[in-house]
Amino acid sequence: MILASQNHINPEPVTRQRLYITLLASLQTFLIIAFGATEIILFYVIFEATLIPTLIIITR
Repeated sequence: MILASQNHINPEPVTRQRLYITLLASLQTFLIIAFGATEIILFYVIFEATLIPTLIIITR
């Protein structure tokens, strides 16, 4: 996804580019943890945590 959006985020300021890459990395980490969870409570908490970076990426 980072490679696919290179041309799209290229004209953006450096701080916004860093924020985007950080949000994508955290989203990927949360998804790996969520779908690797063996307990339903951990899955629920981490899956809900994935909504925060997703919301920020979509609204920017």
